[in-house]
Amino acid sequence: MKALILVLFVFIGIATSAQNHIQQRVNALSNLAALKNGQLGVVFVNTKTGAIQAQCNSEMTLIPASVQKTVTTATALKKLGPDFTFKTFLEYEGIIEDSILIGDLYIRGTGDPTLGSSRMARATKIDELVDLFADKVKRTGIKKIDGDIIGDASFFESQMANATWQWADLGNYYAGGVSGLNIHENYYELYFNKGVQGGTPSVQKTQPEMSNLVFENELISGPRSSGDNAYIYGGPYENKRFIRGSIPSGTGTFKIKGSIPNPALYFTQRLRQKLIEIGISSDSARFILKSNNQTRKYIVTFKSPKLQYIIKEANHRSVNLYCESLLKTIGKNTKKPGNYIDGKNILMDYWRSRGIGTSGIHLYDGSGLSPRNGVTATFLANILGEMATDSVYRKSIALAGRTGNLKRKFAGTKAQDKLWAKSGTMSRVCSYAGYAVVDGEEYAFALIANNFTCSGRQMRKNLDNFLISLFEK
Repeated sequence: MKALILVLFVFIGIATSAQNHIQQRVNALSNLAALKNGQLGVVFVNTKTGAIQAQCNSEMTLIPASVQKTVTTATALKKLGPDFTFKTFLEYEGIIEDSILIGDLYIRGTGDPTLGSSRMARATKIDELVDLFADKVKRTGIKKIDGDIIGDASFFESQMANATWQWADLGNYYAGGVSGLNIHENYYELYFNKGVQGGTPSVQKTQPEMSNLVFENELISGPRSSGDNAYIYGGPYENKRFIRGSIPSGTGTFKIKGSIPNPALYFTQRLRQKLIEIGISSDSARFILKSNNQTRKYIVTFKSPKLQYIIKEANHRSVNLYCESLLKTIGKNTKKPGNYIDGKNILMDYWRSRGIGTSGIHLYDGSGLSPRNGVTATFLANILGEMATDSVYRKSIALAGRTGNLKRKFAGTKAQDKLWAKSGTMSRVCSYAGYAVVDGEEYAFALIANNFTCSGRQMRKNLDNFLISLFEK
């Protein structure tokens, strides 16, 4: 009997030691001096049993930054399916007589965020797309358009950028917002001629060309090693842009990325110019935000890559536009355009129906760009736990040392091939969410730090070291 009791105590001691391995690391992280005045939310949940292995303030509402994309992409996958595609339609309204379209040509979008993308491998690049659409018009027999070329962006609400995004973000590529008709991921590259320190570097060009934009250049040339500290200011549908901040001094060129203020109009302008080049004239290019397309005639339908590839790109590269489009698509119904409110409500309703609590959850967008978003570590981890057996979803989360932003960061460390994660960063926010295999057990986890007193780079290093330590004994 004594031998049995001794064996039980030894077994309990071993189990307790294994159980506390992750919790001990969490406790050490929570005691960092940089978090004395900040907040830390952590939870590790066993994906097989649902048991909580370790936690710290797991029910505290915190700003998630880009780890919110894990929720949006998971919801889109469940609601739309992995084979879902966005469709863009080339149509016309009126009649064709003697090779003249007496009426208008339309490009009608349904929110495809990959349309004309330059970086998604499966997407058709903007020049190829414009050529394709122009060729389809020509093959229809149209030699002249006695009317306009119109970009129909009515599939989504007119509000491109979320109302809670910060003004300093809006003119930059990552905060351009989402339209019912997107193009080239709604961004352009702005090139400068570098100059002497203290001077103003001159604007060289935009790529693709943005002839409608007017730049007020207030940029300063900083020290050679100062990096990119330039910001473009300007909201949706506004053509004037202010450039402030600094770029490094020196020789050669330097580029930053800005948001296209009206992608629907820009796309139609590009198509109109191409049609003129091949001899098909029209009155003007314009866009609409409300539409009745019942009398239009079909020319061609263009499909996006499948959703499974879009969510992989969204999570691996942290593409805000993709998740904003997905959230509005989730909320789209036949009665009104896709919008943030309906998308958020359907997202929340879905996870509640799956038994996941939403107390303390405040969602405003799909990408995590809003500083007013609030989630708990438990909410994130429970959704990741629900998605743990979904192979499509799992491929969308980067593998340490192998893919996405974890490819170089954890290469050669103990975390390689044992950690899958999505990171998030914004001012005073650092976060991770994903999966970790520790001591042969898989856990869905969420890790969010807010309002720390060290630099963002140092906090990111702290979180990286914490994750690596989980796989060390």
